[in-house]
Amino acid sequence: MTTSSNALGVLRDRVRQLDAGPPAGSRADQRLEHAASVLQQYTNTFMAERAGSPALLEAAEADAVVDTSAFLARLGAVAPAVVRGPLEQQAQVWIGMARHGGRPPSSHNLRPARQQAPSVTPWSGTLFTSSTSPLGASMWRSYLELYRGSDLYPLPWHVWSVPAEGRVAQITGAKDWVSLVDRYPRRVDELVYPDWEAVATDFDGVHICLRAVVSLQGFSYVSSRGVTAPGYWDVETTHWLRWVFQRPRLLEVVGS
Repeated sequence: MTTSSNALGVLRDRVRQLDAGPPAGSRADQRLEHAASVLQQYTNTFMAERAGSPALLEAAEADAVVDTSAFLARLGAVAPAVVRGPLEQQAQVWIGMARHGGRPPSSHNLRPARQQAPSVTPWSGTLFTSSTSPLGASMWRSYLELYRGSDLYPLPWHVWSVPAEGRVAQITGAKDWVSLVDRYPRRVDELVYPDWEAVATDFDGVHICLRAVVSLQGFSYVSSRGVTAPGYWDVETTHWLRWVFQRPRLLEVVGS
């Protein structure tokens, strides 16, 4: 299957949108909120209309386009763990909504459940966190600010520090993602997904850096196992496949 010129054009537009954002002197939370506001526009509907289906790219070519971003270079200078990693495990936050009762899960046997339907993200049986930057912001919190007052993420938000200590797979771009899927494939029909049960045999968590989110959001990739399923992360995040947290601590309650 050949890659799509429309898809590459969409990725270049995404980089231009990022580069049109706040200048270097802006606060970290403003820059993270800008990145989240750009990425959340790229829904599956948007991608199908603009890039076709599948929106197929070569990983090395996509990563090269993303590396032209002046915005990511500036942000990476002050928040390298968020943009490129490696993950700072002691700087993880989890934000609880009303449906969580405001508290993080307390299970010490956190494992991804085998799902009949495959998924790019291991939502069932896992927990996800976002990294605070050296200036105090996390991209997940910045993303939530875009929806403050909406019914989608109702207040109050309980922000928890959840220091972790585990084996983490670092996904810094499209090439890393393709390598992960090649190593732990689950092929269903015409697409290849990660086999999260298999991933969990070697890793406690998978860190999707911001650079990777920019490369991956809504795109499929050519891999040795077939065409990867597109994923939608919106923000820098780590999906934890088992409980590796040390003494979660409540930092603040927003909107109480």
